Amino acid sequence: MSNEDITRHRLRVGGWLPSFDGDGQARPGNVGTDLVRYVPPPGVATHSRAFLRRRLAIAGVTVVVFVVAATVASFQRGGVAPATSVSAGPDYLWPQAEDLDTSAGLGTAEASPPGAPTTAAVDGTGRPAAPGRTTDGGGGVATPATPPPAATPPTVSLTVGASVGLEPVTHSGYRVRHRNFAGRIDPIGSGSSSVDKADATFRVRRGLASNQCYSLESTNYPGYYLRHQNFRVYLHRADGSQLFAADATFCAATGLAGQHTSLRSLNYPDRYLNHRSSELRISTADDSSTRRAATFVIRAPF
Repeated sequence: MSNEDITRHRLRVGGWLPSFDGDGQARPGNVGTDLVRYVPPPGVATHSRAFLRRRLAIAGVTVVVFVVAATVASFQRGGVAPATSVSAGPDYLWPQAEDLDTSAGLGTAEASPPGAPTTAAVDGTGRPAAPGRTTDGGGGVATPATPPPAATPPTVSLTVGASVGLEPVTHSGYRVRHRNFAGRIDPIGSGSSSVDKADATFRVRRGLASNQCYSLESTNYPGYYLRHQNFRVYLHRADGSQLFAADATFCAATGLAGQHTSLRSLNYPDRYLNHRSSELRISTADDSSTRRAATFVIRAPF
């Protein structure tokens, strides 16, 4: 190879391949000493980044289309419709307890709280016994869990010579009684002391100031009567005066609460025997509350 060819084409055995321009002409340089990197001049077509992004986008779309087509084909072969979301509407039922596998620990009843019985009592028909009732050990017959309350003493009428007790309709289980010679109401029952029972028992007498009315004499203090003084009621010994007789006389009337009995003062006919804050007194009955407080059930003594 001549020197002219070497110079023009810059080729020699063992040398470097020279760089070329866009038109194929070799660029001048030091052959064999430099490693020339190819940098295309402006305007020359290359694989730009935009070109690569387009290629990648096309490839991605192709993959997606292929996956969708494969999925649809698999559903069609299996006869299964694509899954859809289920809303908890009226037609959607949660699994019932009987549909669950109890052997796996599902569908079992909620655990009872500590101390609660593990089984319910049943009556003779095999059904659960009513609340508040228990069953005996034999025939399974339901029986009351607690005994019924003690019978209330019967009502009686105001009869001269009879011993009675007065129970206010506003306080069931209470009785009119005297204590420290003052009239009041207190809870008195069959379990009360003999003194309390005696304090709450009065003998009906013909009215000291009128045969048409009544006076109430203490059974454990004979000769002492319920009488009003300054509109309070006390237990005082009869002194034979007209004032005492009038203060100790009460006329029976239909209960101001609509039933039972009210006792009207003879010498203050607009006032009735009643109670307020456990104290016995006579006062007018202007509203439903005071009318009820002035109404009593006549009971047999304990």
